[in-house]
Amino acid sequence: MSPESWPVVLGPLLAVLIALPALGAMHRRRRSRECSDVALGLVEFAAALRRSDATLEPDAELLARARRLAIPEMLGFEFACGLPRPQPGLLADAAHRLALRLKRRVAFERKMLARTAPGRWRGAVAGACAGLALLALQAAGFIETRKGAGLGSRLARTPARISLAEVYRAVETDEPFALHSKRPNKACPVGQCIQAALERVFASAEAALEKELAKTTLADILESVKASCSRSRRGCK
Repeated sequence: MSPESWPVVLGPLLAVLIALPALGAMHRRRRSRECSDVALGLVEFAAALRRSDATLEPDAELLARARRLAIPEMLGFEFACGLPRPQPGLLADAAHRLALRLKRRVAFERKMLARTAPGRWRGAVAGACAGLALLALQAAGFIETRKGAGLGSRLARTPARISLAEVYRAVETDEPFALHSKRPNKACPVGQCIQAALERVFASAEAALEKELAKTTLADILESVKASCSRSRRGCK
């Protein structure tokens, strides 16, 4: 094979290798949904057995779907179904037990899928957000951080001296009503004028937002939270 043909061969091969984890996760999600559907059908079958108090045959399609899952727990249900005259309670217990096993498999699979690369990336981003917000608030002078046992971050000012508008300006780096980054076609009679019109509206809306936030301080929020908690505790008594 000549060196010139390497990109032609290696390109598709590399694409397949990159796509393999995503394809595997897709297959596991599809199998997890199938397990969940079969578990629901088994629960309904068990409920029908207990209501009728008579031996019923499991749905042929449901039985085929359960067999396609090829799980060891299926042996107990197959054994109960294969008895000459299975008691309804015994068959219902076997169906319900298999449904519980499938539900546990689904829960475990979801936990494992959350630990895949996309799941770990989302978790890392979510975990970093709090730290980034603290850094922004520290840079704005609202909190101070000290190293050492029992220390950490605390407010640099009293809550009554910090408005929500100041916090908003410190942590919000993007415009709340941002226009599209791509300029519209100047030949379009609407497109050439729409951004200027929207900029005025959005600027007015953002000014109104900051004006409303400036009316509330952190102390107001704390008092509101304390009042809500107090009402909740009284409601539980």
